Amino acid sequence: MFIYLTIFSTEYSKAKNYIVKNVEIIEPYSINFKKNKIIDKAFNSAFNVLIAKIVISDDLNEVKNVNTMLIKSMVDSFTITNEQFIENNYLAKINVSFEKKKILNFLYKKNITPAIPLDKKVIFLPIFINLNTNDLSIYLNNKFYSNWNKFLEQSELLTYILPSEDLEDYSIIKKNLENIENYNFENLLSKYNNDFIVAIFFQNNNNLNVLSKINFNDKLTISNSEFEDFKIENFEQISSIIKDLKINYENFWKKENLVNISIKLPLTILVDSKDLKLLKRFEKELISSDLVYNYYVESITNNETIYKIIYNSTPKKFIKNFKDRNFQIDYTNEVWQIK
Repeated sequence: MFIYLTIFSTEYSKAKNYIVKNVEIIEPYSINFKKNKIIDKAFNSAFNVLIAKIVISDDLNEVKNVNTMLIKSMVDSFTITNEQFIENNYLAKINVSFEKKKILNFLYKKNITPAIPLDKKVIFLPIFINLNTNDLSIYLNNKFYSNWNKFLEQSELLTYILPSEDLEDYSIIKKNLENIENYNFENLLSKYNNDFIVAIFFQNNNNLNVLSKINFNDKLTISNSEFEDFKIENFEQISSIIKDLKINYENFWKKENLVNISIKLPLTILVDSKDLKLLKRFEKELISSDLVYNYYVESITNNETIYKIIYNSTPKKFIKNFKDRNFQIDYTNEVWQIK
């Protein structure tokens, strides 16, 4: 019993890393080719992808041009796959694992609050209204609908699901066109997903105004964007607007998942030593949680295992997160118990 638990705790004591997968390497293969320099470039690319995932766009300027040696100091491990030599070019993909604690400390020193890099599937409904002609476009005849998923960045957390053409939905939207800004889209979109973004594009002469209704975790947020000199036939402008809006939506999602690393809440948690399934499940959750800064097993007896945890949030957040994952928590005493 004791041997098993000691090995178990050592195996899982290391904090979860941030992993960036499939960073592409393409480099001319010549007499001056040096693999170490190529790997350094890959580390820089992977770092930039990671930072774009966990930092709000307004803070990205604070972490530009980071020294390669500093980036390498935060790398835990890496693997190279699919190495090829094609037409005097070296091609490969690299997976880079960064130490979460070092990344968080790096951002903390920059006074940047990072976000948990949670992927999210969201229903996206773009509605285009030409105020000059009073025309309504929603599906394939809407250029924002047909081009939205053509522009993908490796750092994107949101995956957009565009609803298929639905005549009933189209009819409902058209009936409410006069008051579309105030229409409650929850009833219309709840059949797809509770999380949604409705973007209403209003073209007025050469101006484009976008009203975005963003619903994450049952919390509705309104955002307004404006673009001048808009021409619907300008593909480059369409792509630029899509990229700008995606950055905006990514920021809203990141703000829902910020990690306040200035909070270091110490917790003492008791788990029944005889319940090996619960111990294993609890430790896996500690590893996977981005709010767990660190943890270790303080003591083990036949009856109880005591964990010391440093948590980057409030007691209320810890209780909610672990209850959401089907853990029962008795927090009536100074030492909490997981059941």
